[in-house]
Amino acid sequence: MAADVTEGDNLSEDVPERRIVEFRLGTERYAIDVDHIERIVEVERVTRLPRAPSAIDGLIDLRGEITAVIDPRELFSVGPPISSDLDPRILVFDLPDEPQPVGMHVDAVLAVDAYPEYAIERGEVVEEMDSDALEQGLLRGVIRDEEGDGVVAWVDPEGIVDATSVDTGSIDASSLEADVARLVDP
Repeated sequence: MAADVTEGDNLSEDVPERRIVEFRLGTERYAIDVDHIERIVEVERVTRLPRAPSAIDGLIDLRGEITAVIDPRELFSVGPPISSDLDPRILVFDLPDEPQPVGMHVDAVLAVDAYPEYAIERGEVVEEMDSDALEQGLLRGVIRDEEGDGVVAWVDPEGIVDATSVDTGSIDASSLEADVARLVDP
């Protein structure tokens, strides 16, 4: 026997949702779980690091804390911003296992939204897609947009950080921090 539904009942309360930050890179839409974002900041002066991998945009001083900034364009094979009217931001990740704060440069933050779990595709369906980003572990899956605007690529921030990490060997951390501080604040 079906339960009676009265006006004002919200049937969607039983559907688990995932909260995400949706952003744009070039012409593509991407998303990251809200739980993996510590903050969203305006793009500041980014200090380039000599001999750093091309996916490393550089460093910023974020409230006295040196933060590495990743440019994901190379990782996702994305072209330049589609418009100069965009409002670029840095998504600063909340990754407890990372010793240094890490952020990612994006063209624009589009929304903070929630998607029902059934709109998220992972596993076999996603594995059948032909994508270098999937093969490199940069994506967790895709989100089917209910408004019919297509698919949003669901980004794995740990995968992004891993893809841009450099083996530093046995670098003296205090010496490195002093060198970085001099680069960021001459």
